[in-house]
Amino acid sequence: MREIITLQVGQCGNRVGASFWEQIAQEGPDEQGIYLSESRGGQHIARAVLCDLHTSGLDEIRSSQLGSMFRMDALFARGCGTGHNWAKGHYTEGAEVKDEIFDMIRLQFEAADRPEGLQMFMGTGGGTGSGLGTLLISYFRENYPANMLASFSVFPSKSYSDIVVEPYNTTLTVHQLVENTDFTVCFDNEALIDHAKRNQGLMKPSFEDMNKPLVTSLSGISSSMRFPGTLNTNLRKVSVNMIPFPRMHFFSMSLAPTVIEAKLGAISPNDLVKTLFDSKNCLCSMNNKHGRYYTAAAFFRGNISQYEAEIAVQQLQTRNSSYFVEWIPGSIAVSYSKQ
Repeated sequence: MREIITLQVGQCGNRVGASFWEQIAQEGPDEQGIYLSESRGGQHIARAVLCDLHTSGLDEIRSSQLGSMFRMDALFARGCGTGHNWAKGHYTEGAEVKDEIFDMIRLQFEAADRPEGLQMFMGTGGGTGSGLGTLLISYFRENYPANMLASFSVFPSKSYSDIVVEPYNTTLTVHQLVENTDFTVCFDNEALIDHAKRNQGLMKPSFEDMNKPLVTSLSGISSSMRFPGTLNTNLRKVSVNMIPFPRMHFFSMSLAPTVIEAKLGAISPNDLVKTLFDSKNCLCSMNNKHGRYYTAAAFFRGNISQYEAEIAVQQLQTRNSSYFVEWIPGSIAVSYSKQ
């Protein structure tokens, strides 16, 4: 097994994490034991550490149906928050509890047979997710230099922000993500809200509505790790296939088909791939006409012909060669899982 330990930090990280574990639970047992371990009583327990510098968020998770998925000694909540101050999370309140939280992470790694690495859910605009999150990232890199470290980070948006210090928190966070993560998958609130409005028909999407496409895409990436497939992948393969230069490791995520398209019935692999590369379906605000792709990875799951999917990817890259750099041939990796 190549287990992955999950670290959730701050209010945003724990909300995303809660939605992620709900999705994992709905999809059935993790037979590979990648994300879940089995207790002596036969119960599946998440390989996760949840932490926050405010108690309310984790109290809500503890009291929910999802609470039974977590070890109580892997949940850490203390204090009254950081007041959206990166320095408090990184240098004062966060630094005081860093060792205690890291002991929880170490216990999860020791309980795994062959841990591949750590995946982290965090927001870059607040004080805890960004400040404490980056502190734990740097500490993890010092103590586990050979293990993978992947960050799934939600960035703030100027259109939907009410906190004036979010740009400063994000700037300080990005420096740490460049230096210490193997790769970072970027999401932003504006793209998530627009996606929920356009594809779910919601005028005022809740956090749960915003998280739905996010965790669906995360589940899609992990499906080829959790379930048998002909072209399975793992965090290290993603890193090797996607990163042309070590510090250039920030990815955007796209999701297809949309809810509306799925209701229309079967979609051909060609249409599916075309939708995947439509910037409207990207979960991080971007315009792909203003740049070129270095690399991409297409994760297919479900009842789809592997051959047709690969042909569709090749044809898209051939027809749109001007959108891809010419010095990386065959720059779209393909992974496939039936579940």
